[in-house]
Amino acid sequence: MKETTSNDISFSMTIFKNACFITNGTLEIVLQRIGNPNVLPFIHVTLVFMFRIFQHPGAMSLLEADFPWKLLFIMLNTLLAIYEKSSRIENDSFPLLKKENVRPFPKDFAMQGLL
Repeated sequence: MKETTSNDISFSMTIFKNACFITNGTLEIVLQRIGNPNVLPFIHVTLVFMFRIFQHPGAMSLLEADFPWKLLFIMLNTLLAIYEKSSRIENDSFPLLKKENVRPFPKDFAMQGLL
């Protein structure tokens, strides 16, 4: 088995930093589209990803410094201001639709099976 060298780690970190740069740049563009409902699935998937990363402090330490937190706060607070009844989302139970024939969102199919 090949031994890992400092050059391999350095190259891997360079690739990782480039991926973070592209991802965070894309997220910044999306988060600037305040009021556009078409960006909500992208934000949802990003928040699910960050929730999972938050459970691993080592991984979180690699991502948190460059993540566009301020734009995310602005977007989420704007969405909260649009919400008319906050009692539904402040409740301890998950807010479900009142319809009986509830179907999954398209993004749920795309995320199915992801760890």
